[in-house]
Amino acid sequence: MQPLSQRWIDAEIPRSRPRCVPVKNRVSVVAPCRLSMSLIDLHGGLGRIDGSFGLSLSSPRVSLRARPSDRFHVTSDNGSVSEETQTRCHKLFRAFSKRFGVRGVELVFDAHIAHHSGLGSGTQVAMAVAAAIAELHGLDLDTLALARIAGRGGTSGVGVESFRAGGFIVEGGHKFGGPNGKRDFTPSASSRGFDPGPVLFRHAFPVEWSILIATPKGAAIHADQENDLFRKICPIPASEVGELARIILMQLMPSLIERDLESFGQAIEAVQRTGFKRHEVATQNPWVNQVRTEMQRIGLHGVGMSSWGPALYAFGSPDQVKGAHEHLTRYMANGDGGSAFITSANNTGAVIQSE
Repeated sequence: MQPLSQRWIDAEIPRSRPRCVPVKNRVSVVAPCRLSMSLIDLHGGLGRIDGSFGLSLSSPRVSLRARPSDRFHVTSDNGSVSEETQTRCHKLFRAFSKRFGVRGVELVFDAHIAHHSGLGSGTQVAMAVAAAIAELHGLDLDTLALARIAGRGGTSGVGVESFRAGGFIVEGGHKFGGPNGKRDFTPSASSRGFDPGPVLFRHAFPVEWSILIATPKGAAIHADQENDLFRKICPIPASEVGELARIILMQLMPSLIERDLESFGQAIEAVQRTGFKRHEVATQNPWVNQVRTEMQRIGLHGVGMSSWGPALYAFGSPDQVKGAHEHLTRYMANGDGGSAFITSANNTGAVIQSE
């Protein structure tokens, strides 16, 4: 018997002709990374769980090209392609081959997002590859259909919506319990067969707010360790979920609309002390939290951690962020190591071009 997730995808994704031939000579896809600022409700008392909010970034990004080929192979013009990315690409190709009769594709990666850094590399690679294969073969699949094939968005939908439209995003999670609901608390990598949650709020992020990303050196939390932590931490008390929802609704979203950076930053830092994010922060190695404290000390706004880290983020004016970048680069070099870069928001989503 097929696994539930496989049966669900087969039922939802339309089948095409037995053999699907390319209709384009070349397709390029550029997909933004994202900050996952927090999951919202891992209590479930109102019949829903998950929900999340976050921000799409202009860099780093996934950039790839797809061309027709007599076989499927994955290469890069800028070095080798990781085994993890190779595996993810081959799984997607097998899904397209089975459902649509796709025979062969050459994928060439031009840019990557670091794995397990907290910036959403898994979702963006999967969505970019799925979009490239679909476009190359003239398959009329929207973002939701691509997410279903890619198996993404089963816990947080921020990455999928970042791919579709970019911006600052709040999404409403999944039904919990009952015949069609989720039955346990699991990270996105382990949640299959569920659509991304409905988008409740999407707003363009102020382009005048520069963003500093710092990635302290250290082991990332993922795979079995992440699953174990979900089981240990959840459910989150309803009182903490309620406090987080209040921060989002009554401080974070209004301050973004009003372009009030100080209030927005206060809301982000309150999130680090609340709900599920409080536990994510507490599980980090001491160096990550030491760098986070230093980012606060030098006056940046909204210092937070993306997903399980180790990527940290903060906001400020261009001059402020430039000075902070120089300082943090020296600070981490004199400590346990790490890297930092300056980026900006992506308010448009992925770019797909073909010829």
